This record gives sequence, C-alpha cells and structure tokens, in this order.
Amino acid sequence: MRTSIGVLAVLCLALSAVSPAAVISDDFGTDHNYLVDGVAGTIWDGFIYNAGLDATKNTVVTAAAATGGALNLRSSNGSWENAADDGLFLYIDIAAGLDFTANVYVSDYTFIEYHDTGLMARVAPGTTENYIMARYFGAYGVDNGLRSVDDNSTTNANSPVPGLIPYIQLKKSGSLFTIRGSMDGVTYTDLHTVDRPDMASQALQVGIYQATFSGNTGNVSFDNFSLEFASDVSMNPNPGNGETLVPINTLLSWDAPLDYTPVGYDVYIGTDPNLKGASELGWTGTSINPASDMGYALSNEITYYWRVDSLEPNSLGAIVHTGNIWSFTTTPAKPIITKDPVSRTVPAGTQIDLSVAALNTDTYTWYQSADAVVGDDTQVGTGNPLSLTINGVAEEGWYYCVASSLAGSDTSLVVRVMSERLVGYWDFEGDLADSVPAGPTHDGTAADPNFAPGVPGLGSQGYQFFGDGRVVTIAESADYFNFYPQGMTVSCWVKGQNPAIWDTLISKEYEREINYWDAKGFFLARTDAGAGGFGIRPSEVVSASGLVTVADWHHLAGVHDSVAGVIRIYVDGQLRGQASASGFNSPNLAPLIFGAESTDGTVGSSSATIDDVKIYNYALDSSVIAQQYVDVMGGYICVDGLLPVADLSGDCQVTLDDLAILALHWLESNRVE
Repeated sequence: MRTSIGVLAVLCLALSAVSPAAVISDDFGTDHNYLVDGVAGTIWDGFIYNAGLDATKNTVVTAAAATGGALNLRSSNGSWENAADDGLFLYIDIAAGLDFTANVYVSDYTFIEYHDTGLMARVAPGTTENYIMARYFGAYGVDNGLRSVDDNSTTNANSPVPGLIPYIQLKKSGSLFTIRGSMDGVTYTDLHTVDRPDMASQALQVGIYQATFSGNTGNVSFDNFSLEFASDVSMNPNPGNGETLVPINTLLSWDAPLDYTPVGYDVYIGTDPNLKGASELGWTGTSINPASDMGYALSNEITYYWRVDSLEPNSLGAIVHTGNIWSFTTTPAKPIITKDPVSRTVPAGTQIDLSVAALNTDTYTWYQSADAVVGDDTQVGTGNPLSLTINGVAEEGWYYCVASSLAGSDTSLVVRVMSERLVGYWDFEGDLADSVPAGPTHDGTAADPNFAPGVPGLGSQGYQFFGDGRVVTIAESADYFNFYPQGMTVSCWVKGQNPAIWDTLISKEYEREINYWDAKGFFLARTDAGAGGFGIRPSEVVSASGLVTVADWHHLAGVHDSVAGVIRIYVDGQLRGQASASGFNSPNLAPLIFGAESTDGTVGSSSATIDDVKIYNYALDSSVIAQQYVDVMGGYICVDGLLPVADLSGDCQVTLDDLAILALHWLESNRVE
C-alpha cells in the first residue's frame, strides 16, 4: 500500500538514529555443568555433543568460576567436518538475516592430534551440513584457519599469519563471513573472508565448538564470549543478500525489527553500491513490487542494491533507523541451468531419467560423450527429462544437456551413467593386463615388473612391490575411475613381509602430498598395526589390528555404500569396520596405482605381494565378499556374524548335526545339577 509516510516524517522534524547493537555476553564466572544441567539459566540456546557417529567420547563442558571464569571443554573421538556433526557445540540462535560479530578468547589449549576448536556459525541441520568456522588448530600450519562447509563439501584455508592468535572473531555482513584475530583483544587483523550467499538469510546457530578427530583427549578453555548484533533494523531480506539468478518480476520483502513495530519504511533501490540517486518510497507493508509500486522495473543480468530504513514511532516524529544495504543480481536473458543432472550407477536393465532445471529455456538437447569433456558428441535425445534404459556398457558414458533459446544457450554439468559391474580386474598371470570381461580395459605399467607366487587356487602368480617395480600405474585411469562417490568396491589378496610397515596396496589419491586436508580419492591398505584399511578422503575406516598377519594370504575388500552413506572394510570375508561417509572431494586427477598412496611413491609398500585385484563400480553385498574368500580358502562364514535360526552348532547352516544337539538336550531343559 502506497502512503505518504516519507513526506510526513520530514514535515514532523524526523529524527535519525544510528542503530544501536544488542550484545549477549558470558564471562563464564558462574559455575555451570552443561552436561548435567543443559543450557537452562544461561545465555545459551543449545548444546550439541555425541550427535553424530556412534563413538565413545570423553566429554566435559563446564563453566568454572574457581579458575577465574572459563568455559572448559574436553572431548575425544569427535569431529566437525563434511557431514560429521558429533563434536561439541555450545550455541546461541540468531534470527534469519541478522548480521553479527562474535568474539572469544582462548585462554588454554592442548596441542594434540587433531585438536580443533574455535567459533562456528551453522545453519540448523537438515539433510546436509552448512557452516563457517573460525578455527584454532595447532597442526599442519592451519593456526587461525577457515573451514567452510557447503552441503557437506569442505573448503579449508590456513592462516596467512603464522602462529596461534588467542582472540578470535567471526563476523557476518550480509553473505560475507570474515575471520579475524588479535593478540591483545583490541587491534584485530582480517585473516579470511568467504562469501556464502546460501547462509546470508538463514537462521543460524553461533557459538563455540571443539573436536579432536581421534582418540586423543583435547582440553581447551575459553573466556569472555560476546555476540553483538543489531535489533532495531529490518532484517531477513528476500531475495537474500548476494543472491543471484533472481527473476526480474520478483517481489522484495523483509522482516520487521525485533525491538518495535514500525509505522512505515523508506525503501531505496538502485544500481549504485552506495545508493546514490536511488529510487525512494515510503511504505507501510513488508513487501514491495519495484515495477508496479515504485515505477522501477528490473532488467536482466544487473546487480541491484537496496535498503529498508525502519520508522520507529515517536511523539516528535518517526525515528529513522538506517538499514543495511543488501544486493541481488537478476537472471540473464539467455538460458541458464539452475539444477544439473545427477550421476547414476544402476543395475543393468534399469530405466532412469536425467533432468535439469533451467530459466529462459525453449529447448533441451541431450548428448552422450565418450569422456568427461564437452565437445563433438552424440545427440541422444531432446526434451526434459531424458529417459534412458541402461542395459550395459553401450549406454554407459558421460551425459550433459544444452538448454537453448533465441537469446543463447547454457550447458549443464557432465554426469556419469554406469551399469553395475566389475570395471577392473588384474590377475597378474605373467603380465599387468586388465582382464575385465566387459567394457574398456586399463592395463598397468611398471619400470621393472616383479611377479611372484600368487594365492594358491587363483593361478600361479601375483605381484610383489620392491625396487623399480614398486609402483604400478594403470593407463588412462584418471577420469575413468572417478565414479567412487557413486559407490564402489575394491578388493585384493595380500601377503605382507614387514609387520611394522604400512603397505598401501591400491590407491587413487590426488593432492594428498600437497595438502592432506584437501586430498581426494580412495585407498586400500594393510596398516602397520596389522589391520585392513580402506578410505575415501577425507573419511577413513580401519579394521581391528592384528588380523592381517604377515607371511599369510589375506583377502581385503573396501566398500563405499553411497545409499547407506557408509564405507566398510572386510578382512577375510568378514566385516571388520564401518563409518559414516559423505561429501567426498571429486573429481580426482590422479591415476589409479598399485603399491603406493601417491604417484611419487609416498606411503608405499615394502615388498608386500598382491593378487587378484578387482574394482567394482557399486557396493558388493557382504555375502558376495564372503563367498569370494570361501571360494579360495574353503570353510564357511556367517555373514555379518549372524547365525541362522536353529543353528545350534555354529556352522552357519541348519543340518542333522543341529537336530542331534537338540535331541541330546531334549530332557534337560529344567534340570539343575
């Protein structure tokens, strides 16, 4: 509704106000045990611990006046990374769209691997994790670093200033989150800024976090926490601050200030970041159509800036509270794809739909490519979605969509479609050839191949890692084996030589030697604790130690079950470890190799012998993995340790032996001796 509020404010000698800030603070000077008493009676709105992975933790969260006022956190086996959410987090709820500045002082800290702590701003969790961390991390040169998690995908950045800085600040301004540090709590230095438009207009949890990522126990003490934010200006803009691809017919809306009910608003909009010469309108509602209400039609592919000043009632005239300047960018006139298709691995014979979402689009054209690069490819359909029946290798490949109109076109991401199958098989019978029965093959090369006696019953030869033949490189494997985020199984037989050496057997890892935290890819290993190890970076799971002895053949299988969101390790046909896993870094530019974790030979094997390497592009069932072991070694395995009903002998089957046991004890059911 159009009003004359703006003119009335001038005639009544309007007052202009600088927006005061609300401050929430805690000096931790009152004894409080958060584990026992929760957050009742404190400034805090919530406390998270042991929320994610099912792991035993040593957890203490107390405020102790006896130590001069400190928040004391102690825990082990927790983590805050990717989708993991089982560390400690003490937080305050912040309304959607509010800017804030959070401060805290780290008064004590233990240097152990891998002790991570600091300030965090987190979107209340849904199916994915989204948060920003101002980290205090005493390892790998991180120091006062940044961690940004966007839909479970992690970006890390080390501090540009060497050494840990005890006064930490996390500041939100629109979509920009800035990490700052100070040695004295007075003069602050900007360390990192990250733009997160997806978090700009979200309600957030802001507070103090801690985790150790290991069985080591980390201790940290904090003092003088404060959270400052404006409470008398309009907030929660729509479109969100910094939002892109905004339709030109969009409505602008906002939420009223928390401290009072405005008598109206002055709304400004224009293309100048400082709003010089911007259109202005007095308004009473909390939404507005620029074209019809202000006579200011929006155009395509333009960044607009806008501000809402709130008018607080006052006997001398409304008090004007100057709002924040927000921005948004409208969609181009040409087509733009807003949602890409998703990679799929499905059983042969399955029909799937590949689809996109797009703006300003008249036609959709789909292409199939022999590689992951857009180029001179085969057109396979039009319209949206594209329906495909995946019968086998012929339908596999990379697919993408081109959305078109008279104004231009836009191309989607290239996605992978595969049928579930064995995609790599190396039996080492005198050569390094890939003998997979269907699909393209990828042979191995080594400077000086070393063939050795293999697993009895699997042929005559295996492959031993030493000398110039220590690393086997698989040809043209960098792109081809990048399906691991969709699910996979990697297996082999191994016989170690040195119990004190970590033997990396199969690996496709990228950037591990550059930055461990940004590593991508997978590995299968026999660890220096005699365990089977499987990991997809940055997640990792290993079995109980002592199971993979040297001088004996053992079967190892690593599985990524993307549907269940877990990775598993099997040793000699039995499940020995499992952990939650998601948010893997991909694509991975490294080739597939045997005998080391990195192509330069880093974390390599020491004279171990492997045989019968197999890679599948899906998660094998426990029964299939158990059968692979039994087929070679004989015996029997109860899958996942579960005995059939009426199996009294413990041999995984119900036979006459079980009936004999039942008959033997038939009359003893109530006898006491």
